[in-house]
Amino acid sequence: KSWTNVTTNISGLPRFLCISSIEPSRYDKKVVYITVDGHALGDMNSYVYKTSDLGKTWYKISTSDIKGFAHKVKEDLVNKNLLFVGTEFGLFTSINGGMDWVQMTSKVPNTPVKDIAIHPVTNDLVLATHGRGIIIIDDLTGIRNLSQKILESDMSLIPTRPTIWTDANIGGAYPNEAGNYVGGNPNGDALILYYLKERPMTEDVKIQILDDKGEVMQTIPGSKRKGLNKVYWDMRMKPPKVAQGARLDFGGFNGPEVLPGIYKVKLIKGDKSVEGTIEIKEDPKTVHSKEDRDTRRKYLMDAYKMTEDLANLVEKLKKVGDDVQDREKIVDEGSALKGDLADFLDKVEFERKKLTETKEGTGIIGEEQLRSKVSDVFSTILFYNGKPTESIMQRYEGLLYELNLSKTAADKLFKEPLEMLNKKLRDAGKPEIIINKDTKVPN
Repeated sequence: KSWTNVTTNISGLPRFLCISSIEPSRYDKKVVYITVDGHALGDMNSYVYKTSDLGKTWYKISTSDIKGFAHKVKEDLVNKNLLFVGTEFGLFTSINGGMDWVQMTSKVPNTPVKDIAIHPVTNDLVLATHGRGIIIIDDLTGIRNLSQKILESDMSLIPTRPTIWTDANIGGAYPNEAGNYVGGNPNGDALILYYLKERPMTEDVKIQILDDKGEVMQTIPGSKRKGLNKVYWDMRMKPPKVAQGARLDFGGFNGPEVLPGIYKVKLIKGDKSVEGTIEIKEDPKTVHSKEDRDTRRKYLMDAYKMTEDLANLVEKLKKVGDDVQDREKIVDEGSALKGDLADFLDKVEFERKKLTETKEGTGIIGEEQLRSKVSDVFSTILFYNGKPTESIMQRYEGLLYELNLSKTAADKLFKEPLEMLNKKLRDAGKPEIIINKDTKVPN
């Protein structure tokens, strides 16, 4: 209904310049930010002003650190002290309400930033540029949490937004009319953001992820750069221990994904450490029911355990076999004990060869033992987020039966036959074959 020209209240502003953007504060109705553009008159300076009394008085908050004439000023949706300014030469930000400014240069080119938006749900910063398309800076949570206290600390973990374990939502390219354009997806791993006041010269930097029992789930090497650093966690448990064999086995390359929840994060620099947390959330877009996902989780962890049980059994058989061969070297040729050792070794190797591949080769050599079958079942369940098929579940049960038969056979072999062999070794003054508790046959 009524308007008041407040231009003359802006002290030091040259005449006839263009007001390029107006940003009313969401925190105080009397606070307004503006950018002023004078490039059409040959003025390339940066003009960013703030009023706290609805335009009666203004003060300049742009400094010499902002390069280029200003197109846009934007106030953060969560932190009132976090400001962004887009200029002819890039993006600038302040974490203290405009007192100090820095240019954001990480993959943001020195290009005109004409408009700025902040996504209210994903907390992403969206930039409209001139000639460089749309640029999205993922997750402002870390920048929002920067404070003077953190900047003065020796090191600190910076909170980030919860990470969603994506349930295989892939595809979605643009149609042919768009030139078959396919945009790159953001990193789906969990971001861990931390701050180092100074670059460590001698100390190592690493990040540990711990479960609710305080056990280390994964250790990630960290970067040593002064300032903000980031590493990513794949949100998986350690890969299963896989039985040793003559050929490469792909079942031990990936571990099961962790369950949704809050996990402890420890930043370690030398002998110092700080702790924080990271949250993993379930994919709200999943097409699989909770019942199917629970069934899958049960079989996945059972197959994980079966993989490790098989590895422990093979390791035990291998160790006993190696010990028997060592005893053969110190027993007289042609003696009865030599033959007993060879006979026992044959039985051990017979059981081991039923469990893992022993033939060298890179092609198809017709040997598929229990190890590769268990690996195939584990991998099949691991890389499908829904309920396993009936055939996979039945195959798991069959393989578990076979493994239990081998456990029983090994257990029998390591009792009376091994006891008798050890007695003969003692009588001959030779060292016994000892089965360590560490290689106990798994139940």
